[in-house]
Amino acid sequence: MHRHFRHHSGSPDRHSPPGTPAEARARVKRLLALRFGANGRQLTRDPGVADILLVTSELCSNALTHGGGIAAFGVHVEEDGVALEVADHSFQLPATRADAADAMAPGGYGWKLVERLSGDVSVMLCSDGKVVSVWMPLRPHPKHTLAATA
Repeated sequence: MHRHFRHHSGSPDRHSPPGTPAEARARVKRLLALRFGANGRQLTRDPGVADILLVTSELCSNALTHGGGIAAFGVHVEEDGVALEVADHSFQLPATRADAADAMAPGGYGWKLVERLSGDVSVMLCSDGKVVSVWMPLRPHPKHTLAATA
């Protein structure tokens, strides 16, 4: 099975994956701003949006550090949440610190954050690596939070 994303970034560059976690966060932030009519500074004040951006960073960092790079990236913003998909070139499943063979090796905490902050997480192996998919609910709706904090 090859990678086939259900969701895409909705931008013209959707076929090229982001090169860094910062670029991925910028894409997510841009789509959230378009969807909810807020600027980037307002968005990052919302705890739910901050969680989405943190998970975006972790997924992309993991793909770069452990998966041979970001092979593909998809994001879809809905009224009640955000779907993220990050593909890499590795067949190795994500592991937590407790799962690591070498207890002294760095890392192992990011995957725990992804699992804790996401409403739903799945990993699908495909012919050329894996796709990690997450669903991040927006709690509460950013527009209401933004209006209350502005």
